[in-house]
Amino acid sequence: NLPAVANYGGSALYIIDSKSNAGTNNITVAVQSGEKMDGELNGIVLINADNGNVLVTATADGWWSFNP
Repeated sequence: NLPAVANYGGSALYIIDSKSNAGTNNITVAVQSGEKMDGELNGIVLINADNGNVLVTATADGWWSFNP
């Protein structure tokens, strides 16, 4: 789970499947209960490919994800 967005405003986190096994063992990136990911309440981002990654940034509106 991501930390509370209020504590990370303006920050970015880069989440990487460094062991190359997300294709078999998916990585779920979830927000704190009641927060938003990409505008969706309690949204998630799924990393489901080996060597997958996602960049998430914290804003006043919640977390936003970007696939580099």
